[in-house]
Amino acid sequence: MSSFARSDRSIWITYQFEAVPIFVPTLIQNVTGTATLTTAATSSSPAGTYPITFLTKNLTATNYSLSYVNGTLTLGKAALTVTANNASRAYGAANPAFAYTIKGYVNGDTGAVVKGTATLTTAATSSSPAGTYPITFLTKNLTATNYSLSYVNGTLT
Repeated sequence: MSSFARSDRSIWITYQFEAVPIFVPTLIQNVTGTATLTTAATSSSPAGTYPITFLTKNLTATNYSLSYVNGTLTLGKAALTVTANNASRAYGAANPAFAYTIKGYVNGDTGAVVKGTATLTTAATSSSPAGTYPITFLTKNLTATNYSLSYVNGTLT
């Protein structure tokens, strides 16, 4: 939130955000005119912080001296979900090779943005009785610059 003030009274400007950062000041009290704000961030900018600055400062208020304070836009990481694929096997058979699927890419990104590896395991062995067994992540060494990753276990039947 950015603000402008006079010594004994404060007037606040709040901002409305849309998909592509467009900043529309909402004025409180008897302030007239317009202020135009901008940032270098776009819908395809990487996660990080970006300054919000005033392009125009055309506000007036009777009995107030106005000052303008720039703000900061923080773009958080998008979420990726890494899910262990469910698998099945017959009693007495070896466990199949386990695999995982990653979903949640944005801005046309693909699996190429994910680095590292993850390994899957289960407590089931070829001599385990028929039933269901969790497929869990033994290691979670995946990273992606603009994404946070969460992991979901699968099931072996």
